[in-house]
Amino acid sequence: MKPTLLATLPFLLFALTTYFPLPFTQGVEQVKDKNGSPILVSKKYFIWPADGSGGGLRLNETEQCPLVVQQAFSEDVKSLPLKFIPTENINDFIFTGYTSLDIVFEKKTKCAESSKWVVVKGGFMEPWIGIGGGVNGKSVIDGLFKIETIRSFRGYKLVFCPTISDPTGQCNNIGRFFDNENGLRLIMSENFKPFEVVFVDVEDTAGFGRSVV
Repeated sequence: MKPTLLATLPFLLFALTTYFPLPFTQGVEQVKDKNGSPILVSKKYFIWPADGSGGGLRLNETEQCPLVVQQAFSEDVKSLPLKFIPTENINDFIFTGYTSLDIVFEKKTKCAESSKWVVVKGGFMEPWIGIGGGVNGKSVIDGLFKIETIRSFRGYKLVFCPTISDPTGQCNNIGRFFDNENGLRLIMSENFKPFEVVFVDVEDTAGFGRSVV
C-alpha cells in the first residue's frame, strides 16, 4: 500500500464516524409515519394512539389557561398539529433513540409563553407534559424528547431524557393517566405503560377516520 494512502486512511475513518455516524449505529432507524414515509422536520404531524383507542393530542380546555397536554377520549375531538424540531440540525430526518427533539404544537394559547412541550413537576402525582415556560410557578425539568421503537407493536413511544439524571443519560417513558372526564394527561413515568403512538402527516389525513384540524 502506498504511503499516501496509508496517511489518508485515518482521516477517512475519522470523517465517516464523525459526519456519518448513523449507518454505523446499531438499532438506529428512521422514524416513519403511519403510511411508512419518513418523518420530516419540515412537515407537520398529528400524534394518534397506535392501538386506535381514543383521540389525538390537544390541550386540556377545561382549565382557565390550557397548558396541559392531553389525549382525548373521543376520536371525534380535533387534534393539534405539531412539529418535531431536532436540537442539533443534522438533516431533515429523525432517527429512533438518536435524535434529540423539541416537540412544538403549531398554535399556543394566549396565556402560554410558547407552544413547546415541557415536563412540569408539581400539581400532579407524576411530572406531566405541558406547554410554555414557567407553568404557574411550578418547576420545569430541563431535558429533551426522543422517539423510540416498540418492538412488540407497530408504533413508537415518546421518551424524555432529563439533563440531570441518575444514572446519567437515562430516559423516561411518556405514559398516560386519567385526568378528567375529557381525557388522559400525558405524564413522565417508568411506573406506567408507555403511550404507544403513530404519526400522521397533516397533509395526508383524508380517509383516516378521525376529525382533525
